[in-house]
Amino acid sequence: MTTLALNRLWSYIDSLPLSSEDRNWLAGNLNDSAVESYENDAKPYSLEEIENMIHTAEKKFMSGDFYTTEDVLRYCAEER
Repeated sequence: MTTLALNRLWSYIDSLPLSSEDRNWLAGNLNDSAVESYENDAKPYSLEEIENMIHTAEKKFMSGDFYTTEDVLRYCAEER
């Protein structure tokens, strides 16, 4: 959401006749939702994970397990 939309949402919520208990309930649910959303967000790879991916790719390449330009072009043509 844009800042403007969030500000309007907050103004609307703030205008509601909510008791302290209602506000606490709303805050708790918003926080729980935010925490759950954050936990499901994609996380960056660690340096160790990146190094392992590179090492694995290099081993596959050295064993001859790779695609040539012709392989890629043939695959692209088949996907059309």
